Amino acid sequence: MPNFEILPLKVGDILVKENGESEYIRTMSSISVDPETQLYNFKLDGNNTYYANGYLVHNKSQCLTNSDCSSVGVGSCCNNGTCTILVN
Repeated sequence: MPNFEILPLKVGDILVKENGESEYIRTMSSISVDPETQLYNFKLDGNNTYYANGYLVHNKSQCLTNSDCSSVGVGSCCNNGTCTILVN
């Protein structure tokens, strides 16, 4: 199985949509949420890549620092209450 380097999402990256189309990230912004917000990390048998909100995503291990949060992905939150979201 190949090894892939996981990098933070950035403007200009391409996301794969559930319908097979691609979409460029045009802008990004962050919002703060209550640190007590219930979060879920789905553990799947086999491949941990799936579609969420129409975009291909992959599970991320627990965020421990703010720099970890920047690489979580579409609409995902870290335990420190910072969410990274995509804005079209």
